[in-house]
Amino acid sequence: MINLPIAAQECADQWGFVATEELISGNCSRVFANGCQVLKVPFQGEELTSGYWAALKLVDAGGPAVIASNPEHGIVLMDRVIPGTSLVDANLPDGEARRVALGIIARIQGLPTENAMPMAQFFDVITPLRQKLIDTTPSLKFLHGDLHHGNILRGENGWVVIDPKGLVGDPAYEPVAFMRNPIEWVAVAPNLLEVTRFRAEWFAHALGVKPGRIIAWGRANLDEDTPPDDPWFRLIAVYETLMAEYPEI
Repeated sequence: MINLPIAAQECADQWGFVATEELISGNCSRVFANGCQVLKVPFQGEELTSGYWAALKLVDAGGPAVIASNPEHGIVLMDRVIPGTSLVDANLPDGEARRVALGIIARIQGLPTENAMPMAQFFDVITPLRQKLIDTTPSLKFLHGDLHHGNILRGENGWVVIDPKGLVGDPAYEPVAFMRNPIEWVAVAPNLLEVTRFRAEWFAHALGVKPGRIIAWGRANLDEDTPPDDPWFRLIAVYETLMAEYPEI
């Protein structure tokens, strides 16, 4: 028997949802499922607020169908993505994975930004670089905010995007989560600098933004206290090298 949090159990009873398993989830939500449905239960962070509204919006742009939702607790009952193979587990060549991510970005950029979280509220600490990028943002777009390989799943009719942060901000920020993943590859890749440079240039051309801006957002997205044993620690030096190569933002 799966034990749900009290509020989640009340919603499940109301909606006729019976959980048969708890899926591996992130730092802000617990996710329960049965054969055809998923119940997302956030307990902290933006997934309680802007992420909830973003999940509803994504229905029109490649997200799972929403069956029921509870705005008070941010709980959402959705169709389960079948087979649900993540982009990282699909083992696609990087070029094909980039095109999948770009297709999703193209679908979601035009979504309405109501109830989305501004970038200045998203970061716990506003460093000088983050402030500079926020202040020079050329246009505001709806952003998934965490568009990495694990949040892109293969569905019966194509690729489906899940777990949005629901941000509003610089479109140059959207590829950043993709560029620091797959995390297992980042930890050991001997050509991390070259691939990161190529990805930045590729996404910049596709999105009509400056590569230096994507690179700067990549560096800004990494916390100053990232420990040396964190796989993403390697990216700090990579991004700082590339920022010297592409100073224009």
